[in-house]
Amino acid sequence: MQFLYQLVFYILLSVSLSSHSSQLDNTFHQNILTKEEQAYLKKHPVIKVQCISDTAPYNFVKNGKPQGFSIDHIQLLASKINLKVEIITGYTWNQYLELMKEKKIDVMLNIVKNNDREKYFLFTSSYFSVVNTMFTKKGFQYDSLSDFNGKTISVVKGFSEIVLLKQLFPNIHLLIGNYSDTRIIGNNGTALADR
Repeated sequence: MQFLYQLVFYILLSVSLSSHSSQLDNTFHQNILTKEEQAYLKKHPVIKVQCISDTAPYNFVKNGKPQGFSIDHIQLLASKINLKVEIITGYTWNQYLELMKEKKIDVMLNIVKNNDREKYFLFTSSYFSVVNTMFTKKGFQYDSLSDFNGKTISVVKGFSEIVLLKQLFPNIHLLIGNYSDTRIIGNNGTALADR
């Protein structure tokens, strides 16, 4: 339900901002951004933003075009401060993390803050929340994660859940793969490790 409220707020904000666009752009740029931020944007008028190809509805690529809630959000914000966005596609989640560390991209969308990532990255406040979910074979019943002790679950390489699962549930075996690899478990009952 919280996601629905946030989505409605986002739509209302978008409509409100677009109806007052010309007068708001200059006001927003001058009053919201510090002088230091304005100077930075003059030197860096284009930011590189990652887009995972298959994490709909947040960010994904369809017919070669980056799309999704987070893509729309970053483009709306960029339009309000006269900033160009270059969407970078074609990498795995873990590769994007490395590109961020190497300063080859400027922004990662939908990234969870944790102690390790705070060593390398700066974080905004959250603009939406997602409930983590698990998909299992039909007929497999579980009440908690401890029901997976001794079993193998597939987790996306580089996702923050890996650290938590290792700490809190050390008896669960983790098979770590790329995003699309981890979804194969739902189709045929097996998961593929990262190649």
